[in-house]
Amino acid sequence: KRKAELSRYNLSRITNRLDFIRFLMERVEKATSFEELEQVRSMVVKGKVKNGEEKKTFRKYKLSSGREIVIGRNNFENEFISMKLANPWDMWFHAKEMAGSHVVLRLNKNEKPEDRDIVEAASAAAYFSKGRNSGKVIVDYTLAKYLRKPKGTPPGFVTYKNEKSIVVSPSDFNPKI
Repeated sequence: KRKAELSRYNLSRITNRLDFIRFLMERVEKATSFEELEQVRSMVVKGKVKNGEEKKTFRKYKLSSGREIVIGRNNFENEFISMKLANPWDMWFHAKEMAGSHVVLRLNKNEKPEDRDIVEAASAAAYFSKGRNSGKVIVDYTLAKYLRKPKGTPPGFVTYKNEKSIVVSPSDFNPKI
């Protein structure tokens, strides 16, 4: 029994390490400058991401209210911002039934977002999805605490509950860095 448990534990560690290596390979392949390669190199310290370094890789925008949204660039970043970076009280957005970036609206504990924050964050999720050129896109949103990562699923795949849906136009997204 102990050997089986140890084997499962080791398999889990190896799988996580492989996902990390795939993330790094994808970043290297997409790099267009020496600075981007240097950023990837700086992420690796004894096989782990340095604290704070991973935040530089995501898209970050300010909404008109001044609140911040964080947007993943690929499936590994989507999973990281949704499952690790997001606080349980942050709001999570994703275009319904289509590939796209995960968007996390950063909130303070016990803070309720304004309606316009929800619309702007949902528009960002629509803009950074396959529905970018559509007139209207349905976007699901929920609190990050309702996200789950089923075992054995590919990077970036999450399930969620207690979601609401909103119909937005991707063209309404007006980024402010």
